[in-house]
Amino acid sequence: DALPIWPELLLTWEDFCRVSSNCGGDTELAQFYEDNWITLHSGAWAGLVLQAARSFVGAKVTTRVVKSMPGVQKQGFDTLGPESALSGSNLYAPSELVLLRWFEYHVGRVFAGDRQKLTDFSESFKDCR
Repeated sequence: DALPIWPELLLTWEDFCRVSSNCGGDTELAQFYEDNWITLHSGAWAGLVLQAARSFVGAKVTTRVVKSMPGVQKQGFDTLGPESALSGSNLYAPSELVLLRWFEYHVGRVFAGDRQKLTDFSESFKDCR
């Protein structure tokens, strides 16, 4: 799941110190920022890039596009049915629900006797299946 991105963490260290009261001084928080700046700054930029990819690239993922991919049998993909529990979800965008269905379709093809309902991108893939 995406962590919130604080805009001030996207600034350079010098600019961050100019706009933040959490820079310089003897507080534990100021020391934390100074000691961990590279990690915090890099993580904020990585999160921003991932959110942009999720928004712009993910918008192109539709059921129609997935059905046209090689290796997806139109009838087999349709038989997964609607994402009843997740349909209209505030948690996942429609494109993410399509990706979950796509993963579920292929897991069902590889592990035919062990069809499981995939409901998220972290818990469902912890066992690497």
